Amino acid sequence: MRGPQLSLFYELEAFHNIISLKLAIGEDRDNSLSSLSRPTPPLLPPSFKTLSPPRQNIIPNPHSHKNPNFESLKNRQIRQLDVGHLNHALSSLDLMTLQNAPPDLTTYSILLKSCIRFRNFQLRKLVHRKLIQSGLELDSVVLNTLISLYSKRGDTATARLIFEGMENKRDLVSWSAMGSGDLGSGYKVFEKMPERNLGTWTLMITRFAQLGCARDAIELFLDMELSGHALDRFTYGSVLSASTVSGLLALGKQLHSQVIRLGLASDVCVGCSLVDMYAKCTADGSVDDLRKAFDRMPEHNVMSWTAIITAYVQIGECDKEAIELFCKMISGRVQPNHFSFSSVLKACGNLSDPYKHALREMEKFIR
Repeated sequence: MRGPQLSLFYELEAFHNIISLKLAIGEDRDNSLSSLSRPTPPLLPPSFKTLSPPRQNIIPNPHSHKNPNFESLKNRQIRQLDVGHLNHALSSLDLMTLQNAPPDLTTYSILLKSCIRFRNFQLRKLVHRKLIQSGLELDSVVLNTLISLYSKRGDTATARLIFEGMENKRDLVSWSAMGSGDLGSGYKVFEKMPERNLGTWTLMITRFAQLGCARDAIELFLDMELSGHALDRFTYGSVLSASTVSGLLALGKQLHSQVIRLGLASDVCVGCSLVDMYAKCTADGSVDDLRKAFDRMPEHNVMSWTAIITAYVQIGECDKEAIELFCKMISGRVQPNHFSFSSVLKACGNLSDPYKHALREMEKFIR
């Protein structure tokens, strides 16, 4: 087949795949996305004005890209942040101002995200204060980072003030950063978007999957396929998790076939989701299928090792194999985490005569 005939063949194959996925999950839409409406949140007090500079006081920043020192100072700050030296990076902000190369929004955004990354919430207010004093007009990227920073610290009141003050700058990421209470409102924003890209689709699917709306996540995934958008490893990882929660093994197997064809089955994120799905969606646990999913990954990290160890423990009657996998993991110089220890300890507890070798190996890490 060539030319138009070949194109038609692939279009028909894609349509067949989507219809098959629809049949795998059924046409039950009783809990459809339209049920996620939320009442409009009340207006917040004017105290938000203290969190964002007034427009009339915005100071232009003409030097940031003209001063030859700017890029070198910015790169110096990035190097400091890479190794977790947040206090040194913060002092670089003052140095940039003194050298007539005031920091731009990107500089502040990187510093704020580093506060989240290293969970250094003590610096958040200081960085935020310097950002306000800079007179820069804050864009949605910086504001969303601030919302996420305050939300993760548990300061939902401040996060809400920033969120409400965004007005027309508010987007899907803003709703997502505010947490589960605004899932329905976030979906309203998503619906009104004139154009949706891979990021917005995947973010919405992931939020549904994370917040217990697995069926809605799957429905949205199917809509994404019908819209012709390309899917990536994060999209498949989220929808595989949703199919696991829903117990839809038939759907999971079709998704497994798709990721193999697309060359994504070797990805750790996708592979771990497949291992988890086969462990939970079959009555006796499909050891062969989950082991194949694990073996397809060319390299293994603590996440993939923990996934298969946990899967073997969940299946039952595979506790010795789980302990052997744990020993193989640590012999390969992969550092276990608390999830790894939790699973292997369960495996040891299930055996009448636990492997003494495994316990000795664990003692090395506990010490």
